[in-house]
Amino acid sequence: MRLPGTLIALALLFLIMWIPSGGFSSRAQSLCRDGVWSDISSLGDPGERYGHSAIWTGTEMITWGGYNNRIFFDNGGRYNPETNSWTPISAAGTLAGRRYHVAVWTGTEMIVWGGSVNGNQFSNTGARYNPTSDRWTTISNAPTSRYAHTAVWTGSYMIIWGGNENSNFTTNGFRYDPRADSWQPIATPVGLAGRRYHTAVWTGSEMIVWGGESINGQVNTGGIYNPATDSWKLTSTVNAPSPRDSHTAVWSGSEMIVWGGIQGSTYLNSGGRYNPATDRWTPVGSAGAPSVRQDHSAVWTGNEMIVWGGVAPIQGAIDTGGRYNPASDSWRATDTTGTPSGRYFHTAVWTGNEMIVWGGATADPGGRYCAAGGAPPPPPPPPPDCAYSLSSTSATFRASGGSGAVNVSAPKDCPWSASTSATWINVNAGSSGDGQVSYWVERNTTGSTRSATILIADQTLTVTQRRR
Repeated sequence: MRLPGTLIALALLFLIMWIPSGGFSSRAQSLCRDGVWSDISSLGDPGERYGHSAIWTGTEMITWGGYNNRIFFDNGGRYNPETNSWTPISAAGTLAGRRYHVAVWTGTEMIVWGGSVNGNQFSNTGARYNPTSDRWTTISNAPTSRYAHTAVWTGSYMIIWGGNENSNFTTNGFRYDPRADSWQPIATPVGLAGRRYHTAVWTGSEMIVWGGESINGQVNTGGIYNPATDSWKLTSTVNAPSPRDSHTAVWSGSEMIVWGGIQGSTYLNSGGRYNPATDRWTPVGSAGAPSVRQDHSAVWTGNEMIVWGGVAPIQGAIDTGGRYNPASDSWRATDTTGTPSGRYFHTAVWTGNEMIVWGGATADPGGRYCAAGGAPPPPPPPPPDCAYSLSSTSATFRASGGSGAVNVSAPKDCPWSASTSATWINVNAGSSGDGQVSYWVERNTTGSTRSATILIADQTLTVTQRRR
């Protein structure tokens, strides 16, 4: 039996009117099908760009900065995959637009820092963005300018390392405490070349940096930094992947997995898995691996690494990818049906069941790739509740000076350091958990009483010295 044409038209009209303007309901979108791509709305997005940053808050992707058509952007947006909608974020005040900066998520704020602000002009400025209040807070007392560096969030600090510092390949690094809005230098690694376009991952207790471009070309060396002891050790080069930069690295929970990149003029589709507990490398299988590429993206799902996009000399911008399972050392291709246009210098974040790809060298906004076939990753452990206290908050010395000490109480996994701007007080301390700060007060020859403070974590010790 055939329905009358008028009845069919009315049914189609009802269906069109029923579909929400932003697409299907959030409930329908949250139940994604494994291996399927879906579109990202471009309505209200920040606009085409590359070299930007993106982080995942737990409910939204926040993107900021970037570059396109000779414009360094100082704006961004918040994307909600449940509603497939964008919300603009407030202007970052005096923070200049930039590309190739770093961004981390603290649990409550996005921190952006450094980058290239105008051609070869590098920046040492940054700010913290709070999506709840839609407000920015400027970062003060920053290290030297740089770009193409790396950053990790430890649960208490942002640690930056390497990059181009005033046109030099630097080996120095710093850690930033957003609670105190303060920077502290970290130890400089011995035997590790300065570099840019490298990668860094956080293991839960240590930062691993690897690969990149040094003054002598690409390297396959790396280092492990322990913030609790402020010390470095080098990664083994036995069975390590070939030297490269513009690769990707993810942390699986027990291994760092690196893949792709470029060595000289050779584009790569090889990689390796590094276990810091044993200091050993294991090659990543090549059977079924994606094609060679650099400047791609990679995310860790909880049981797979997904790489996508990038650029290669023959294909140009790439719109393919692969899912790597380290348990079986096997690859399977990502679906190409409904895939976004090829791109590089884009960003990718993992939501818990989808990879969100956005921006890059393309006019296409991006897409969401569902990888819900495996068990969802466990939620990350909450950061330690770092409450600090001192055995005393003041000390008084005679004009002749002398030594002093104060005990610090803190949970085991909470790092801290001590510093002072007073030139007549020498401080020697840095630890985690319970510990002690020792300091030395020099002789007072000024003829007047003087006072200064020692900042220990977020606590203050006031030191007063009598006059002669």
